[in-house]
Amino acid sequence: RKPKVKTATVKEDLSRRDFTVNAMAVSILPNDYGTLYDPFNGIRDMQSGLLVTPLDPDETFNDDPLRILRATRFAAQLKFKIASGVINSIKRKKDRFSIISKERITEEIMKTLRTNQPSIGFNLMKEFGLLPFIFPELDLLSGVEIIDKKGHKDVFIHTLQVLDNIAKLTDKVNLRFAALVHDIAKPQTK
Repeated sequence: RKPKVKTATVKEDLSRRDFTVNAMAVSILPNDYGTLYDPFNGIRDMQSGLLVTPLDPDETFNDDPLRILRATRFAAQLKFKIASGVINSIKRKKDRFSIISKERITEEIMKTLRTNQPSIGFNLMKEFGLLPFIFPELDLLSGVEIIDKKGHKDVFIHTLQVLDNIAKLTDKVNLRFAALVHDIAKPQTK
């Protein structure tokens, strides 16, 4: 991203944040030091545990599509719900991942792995149809193969259970990543 930098008011600057809970400011000026400026009702959304974009979500995600992944990570990290209008926009805008560097995507995946219950974020990525764009091998784990009227388990669900189990035992992201990819080749080897 190479955004055009221009002068803006505080409200205009805050409107370009990803979510209302990040679109607040506190004055450092002597005459109103400590005064909270919350033009997009971020405090209300924080208290409600809701992720809402300050502007129309399509505009917010057009500006930086990585914010879509940030929504899933914040939902996992903060145990917040994502507003329905934001979810609808995520589903419309997911193809914009093609303009995001792999490094930025990887960093959001790693941040999701660092949450207390990473499965929340990865389940949302699956639900919103993001995995084919950001981690297609993980997306292929879903489903239960039935052979002779017998099935075993959904490897995607199993993987997320293993991931949450290791997250309870360690905060080492390399071990959490190993749990995430421990069955990654099962679809191909079958």
